[in-house]
Amino acid sequence: MFKSLMFILLVAMVAFTSPATAYEPPNVLRIIVLQVASYGQPERDFELLKEVGISPEKSERLGKLDVEFRAEVGGLVNQIRESQEKLKILILEENPDVGRIEKVLRDQESIRTQIILKGIVHELYIKKILTKEEWNRLMKLRIERAKRWRERSYEGM
Repeated sequence: MFKSLMFILLVAMVAFTSPATAYEPPNVLRIIVLQVASYGQPERDFELLKEVGISPEKSERLGKLDVEFRAEVGGLVNQIRESQEKLKILILEENPDVGRIEKVLRDQESIRTQIILKGIVHELYIKKILTKEEWNRLMKLRIERAKRWRERSYEGM
């Protein structure tokens, strides 16, 4: 029982940290997952798209696509938040049920997987709209932006 409780506490500590530290995605998907993680900040990509120099028609299509994507992902993010609250309650019970806690954690992982999948599909739609040159330029700008973010985060340490 003691080992089970220690495991639950360890899982809870990991689960209650920020999503970026709790889950480390494979490097292949990292740039896409970073885009999904920047949920709620669509202006960042639109600034990059301005630098890419896309047409107003493409910009409008991408804007509509982004609104739809963020609405879908927003619902899933809310589900994770609700699940986090449920997990806190389960862990703080007098006699925590490990099976129920495990189910909540599995549900959370399923939702995170859905978010990543939706992010990948979203990126593929963007790639279809842009020309190869525009896409390559956008990827290059995203990578440069990610490097700047990392450098800033290390400066604050």
